Amino acid sequence: WRQLVKLLLPILALTLSAQFALTTFEATFALFAQAKFAFGPAEVGYVFVVCGLVMTVFQAGAVGVLAGKISDAKQIRAGFALMGAGVVLLAIAPTRWLVFSFVALLSLGMAFIAPNLAALGSKRGGDDRTGTALGIQNGVNSIGQIGGPLVGGALFIWQPMAPYFFSGAILLAVALII
Repeated sequence: WRQLVKLLLPILALTLSAQFALTTFEATFALFAQAKFAFGPAEVGYVFVVCGLVMTVFQAGAVGVLAGKISDAKQIRAGFALMGAGVVLLAIAPTRWLVFSFVALLSLGMAFIAPNLAALGSKRGGDDRTGTALGIQNGVNSIGQIGGPLVGGALFIWQPMAPYFFSGAILLAVALII
């Protein structure tokens, strides 16, 4: 396991970063949208529908089409850049209607990140350890799902836009590093 974790470390770090940022957004968005734009439950629901639809359509369509044409690394880098830009723009969105566009942008980024990281993780694990590699990656994904709401909630209490600037900075830094 240690050897496999060491082999997967870059992929696990990317997985943690992406999931952390996504769950920071998911955990704080309803409060943020209510405070900044007076969104009620219906509008928040519509935003999450847009988020889910964009991820579904692009994971099912575009990522598969691009698989043989653009490398996994380039798709992941583009995903981090799109997601980072979407999160930062969401924080400074001047109108409630732009919120939908910026959430679509961050969702598009995650649609490029998630399947490509899973593919890289399974490849790195090798034929005999694919399940183990994906299991380890899923465990790290869960850590991101725990950390995002904890840190995002604390940042939101301090300043409502802080979770988005913090996550956006992480995502854009990762895009530059990749």
